[in-house]
Amino acid sequence: MLGMKKKFRFTVRKKLYLSFFIVLLIPALIIGWTASETSRDKMQEQMLGSAEQSVETVNLIISNAIQAKMHDADYLTSIINASMIDGPRSPRIVPSLEQYLGMHADANDIYIGTKEGLMIRGKAKDDSSYDPRERDWYKLAMKTPGKIAMTPIIINTSGKPALVMSKTLPDGSGVLGISLNLDVLSAQSSIHIGDKGYVVVLDGAKKVIVHPDLKPADEAGKSYADPMFAEPSGIFDYDLGDNGKKMVFQTNEATGWKIGGSLYEEELNEGADAIQRIVTITIVVILLVLIAACSFLVNSITRPLLRLQESAAVISKGDLTALIDTRKQDEIGNVARSFQSMVDNLRAMIMGVQETTELVSSSAEELAASAEQSSHAIEHVSGSVQEMAAGSEQQVGSVQQGAQSLTNISAEIQNLSGQMQEMSSGMQQTSASAHEGNQAAMEAAQQIYSVQETVGRLDGIVNKLGERSLEIDNIVEVITNISQQTNLLALNASIEAARAGEQGRGFAVVASEVRKLAFNSEQSAFQISELVQAVRMHVEEVAAEMVVTKTKVESGIEAVNISGRSFSEITRTVEHSASTLEELANAAQEMNGNAAAVVEHMNKIKSISEHASEITDSVSAATQQQQASTEEIASSAAGLSSMAEQLQQLVLRFKIYHN
Repeated sequence: MLGMKKKFRFTVRKKLYLSFFIVLLIPALIIGWTASETSRDKMQEQMLGSAEQSVETVNLIISNAIQAKMHDADYLTSIINASMIDGPRSPRIVPSLEQYLGMHADANDIYIGTKEGLMIRGKAKDDSSYDPRERDWYKLAMKTPGKIAMTPIIINTSGKPALVMSKTLPDGSGVLGISLNLDVLSAQSSIHIGDKGYVVVLDGAKKVIVHPDLKPADEAGKSYADPMFAEPSGIFDYDLGDNGKKMVFQTNEATGWKIGGSLYEEELNEGADAIQRIVTITIVVILLVLIAACSFLVNSITRPLLRLQESAAVISKGDLTALIDTRKQDEIGNVARSFQSMVDNLRAMIMGVQETTELVSSSAEELAASAEQSSHAIEHVSGSVQEMAAGSEQQVGSVQQGAQSLTNISAEIQNLSGQMQEMSSGMQQTSASAHEGNQAAMEAAQQIYSVQETVGRLDGIVNKLGERSLEIDNIVEVITNISQQTNLLALNASIEAARAGEQGRGFAVVASEVRKLAFNSEQSAFQISELVQAVRMHVEEVAAEMVVTKTKVESGIEAVNISGRSFSEITRTVEHSASTLEELANAAQEMNGNAAAVVEHMNKIKSISEHASEITDSVSAATQQQQASTEEIASSAAGLSSMAEQLQQLVLRFKIYHN
């Protein structure tokens, strides 16, 4: 059962398809995987960079707001002393506190608690039972005299989140406290990162200051609070419910608060997954197109070879009338034309051999007839000398005719040998043409290698252009940071100008112009960034095209190499055919030598016959000698006739005429 199965043949078509499949599929898989992983890393890098930028922005907002209040606390404590304290509504203190509240909307209240338990407020309130000495803000300030202390976040009597910033008076007579409303700070710090990410701010007690889902003063989750307080800054992964998340965080130096940017891992992967789908679809489409192109290319190579193989099979059976397709103008067409020329020469040679065979057969018959006539003449020689002489003359004529026929046979054999030599020379020329075709294929391969080197250099230039666009991105990012910091400085300047009152009005105008300039700088930087992104996209497209071009060049190199190997096979085949023709030519030369020997024998017979005719006295001896010569001639004629028949049978195997 297994022996009946068709044996697998690794044909040229299968080799070409396998080569193209390997050349196309492996680079496509490598490119797809590399592009997918690179896009995933870049997307995560961009999202984490955005989170770091948002955390840095919130850190600057908190630092500016807290440092401004620290400056206010330092200033107010420097102008208040024990001599100014005169009851809960001290006239030398309360107006300053009220003025401060009017200028700072983010301050819930400002007050002074004394060692005696007296409470002086900027907002009038009946709190005779309120003892500041029992409050955390008072105790914290007394523990660190001359330094600013801050309480953890609390919910005040109005139900709003707040914290108290406190500092002792220079003479130690009391403590100044500023209650900050964190609503404004929370609103400024509520920044979205991507579509679902957000900013988290925790105070030193791990209580929430800013969080989209938790209320201020709530306890933060341990899954992210504990890692944030373990290091001053960093990035870590954590789980929130069933969702995996990443946290980018740092510590605010002014307050010790932790500021973090929280991102969902699924959001980090969404963009990369979309890019991966696009890359996969693109690679599949390109592979389909390239497979179709490869199929067309393989057919254009193998179909002429199959037609040439079919013609060779027909010719191998002896049909020299088959016509070979020589319309192709490439190397295969050159081989087909050389093969057709070989078949034409072989057909002409066979026709010449066939004609020569007919002549040899005819001469052999005539020689046999002459031998028979000589035999009859010898039988009757004893009866009449005249008849013997006439027979001898007739024998001389027949021998002359046989000698002439053998001479003609020798000439035809020489002609056949010459044709064999010409055919051998033609096969050598065909071999030289095949060598030239192989050399041309090698030169084409060298040219394609040169093109590959040029494509490699262009690829390097495109990569350098991409690196320059990344440097421009870094510069734009620096400009953006500078404009944001300038905007914050302008905001602080506006606050200071408002605090200065009438004297700071001119400075407020300058600060407003600076903010406009910072805003315009930020907008310009954003436009530059968009332009650079567009340039980078074009550079990436060029890089992708360069990769496709490199793949096509490599395919061209493989195709030329295959053509070179095909020419090598053709060269070996032609050289083998030339060797075979040379052996045939040597055989023809040997036949020519044998024919010359026969002619020489016929000349001897002629001489003997003439001698027998002249010397009639030695009739008996001449008759015996003539009988022996006649028998030798008959034997030679029979052998020559047999050889002619065999040669004719061989020639009839070839078909040299169309039906």
